[in-house]
Amino acid sequence: MKKVLNVIYSLKGGGAETQLALLVENDALNRQAVFCCDRSGAEYCNKDVLVRVSPRKNIYDLKYLSGFISLLREFGPDVVHIWLPASITIPTMILAKLYGARVIFSYRNTMAFHRGLSVFEFMIALLFSDKIVSNNKIEYSQLVYRKLFQMKSGVVIGNAVAAVEGEIERDFYGATTRILYAGRLTRQKDVPCLLRALSLVNFNWSLDLCGTGEQFEEIGCLVSDLGLEGKVKMRGYCDDIWRYYDSSDLLVSPSLWEGMPNVLVEAMTRGLPCVVSDIPQHRDLLCGDDALEFFEPGSAEKLANKLNEIVHNKTKLEKMSLAGLEIASLYSVESMTSKYSALYQKIG
Repeated sequence: MKKVLNVIYSLKGGGAETQLALLVENDALNRQAVFCCDRSGAEYCNKDVLVRVSPRKNIYDLKYLSGFISLLREFGPDVVHIWLPASITIPTMILAKLYGARVIFSYRNTMAFHRGLSVFEFMIALLFSDKIVSNNKIEYSQLVYRKLFQMKSGVVIGNAVAAVEGEIERDFYGATTRILYAGRLTRQKDVPCLLRALSLVNFNWSLDLCGTGEQFEEIGCLVSDLGLEGKVKMRGYCDDIWRYYDSSDLLVSPSLWEGMPNVLVEAMTRGLPCVVSDIPQHRDLLCGDDALEFFEPGSAEKLANKLNEIVHNKTKLEKMSLAGLEIASLYSVESMTSKYSALYQKIG
């Protein structure tokens, strides 16, 4: 049994946080611990998982690192698995390596130099990591990240979804089509494209925007500018996102790029039809012509046309619902956990 110390900002939030929570809850072959700066989500871990919280005031506050050093000494990890964000991964990678642990660095998205900190993080991963693990196909990332993946004998381990029990019967014949967006409100997700598309469609609709992020206020202003206040509900971060999967008629994902699109798989476990941007990461999920409907990324007009086409084709929606259930069955927690467990055993 290996001791694995995971480093992440919190256990509550996006895809990486959800995956880590599932991993530490279900890995019976290794002793898992978590170091984070926000206690949110720690309640999801069972009592056997050590969770140490060392708060920080802002990205320039390095006092939290004393808590990390203390945990290194107390827990004595064989492996330190560095997740995100860069402001935490950079110093903890260095300290973990200096401590003498084997270091795994996670790719949680299509990797590119999106900002200055990305360059620094890349250099630290090059010098201090022993292994790279990616949740998406490495060929989608920039060349230098592909080279680093190759140098470190990287492995790809896809995300998992813990399906909610109980079946749901969907009725696609309501007077109002209930549309759902779930995810971060960032440039990557291109929610403005969705809003502009909905301002062009010719059917009755409502939209639940479940998520938060740096574009929250900007998107709120766009809702007002487009005169959509009565139709769009900005829900913020939702602990009960499964309720929205079950109460919606259609999920739309307009992302410009993705890592592993967790939200799509979650939605499909509930038989929710999905209209998505035509990007490689969405195409990777396809296993059947009826599973997903695609539109040109960034094109509000093409998305509006696709939505007009879909909502009037109830037979198509029912086929998408069934095909989505088939796809979702491929992403089990057991499969993901066993792959990480094998990785930890091998790297040590």
